[in-house]
Amino acid sequence: MKLYNTHLTLRLNKKEKQALKRNAYKNKMTMSNYIRLLINMDNRLNEIRKNNIKNNIYSEEITKIMLNIGRDLTD
Repeated sequence: MKLYNTHLTLRLNKKEKQALKRNAYKNKMTMSNYIRLLINMDNRLNEIRKNNIKNNIYSEEITKIMLNIGRDLTD
């Protein structure tokens, strides 16, 4: 997969691949597009977190993104 002129290799076991495929098709996307979406959302989340740590503010946008990518809210 190519993302921002960078090659990315993902190694998933069968169970992880099936879950990824199920989520991608549920959202009417190809697996590649879904992975790109997850990477972009995670990058955005990390950027928001860094800014909020400096300002000590917790944004609703962080919660929304974390729910979209299925991350645990306790991190």
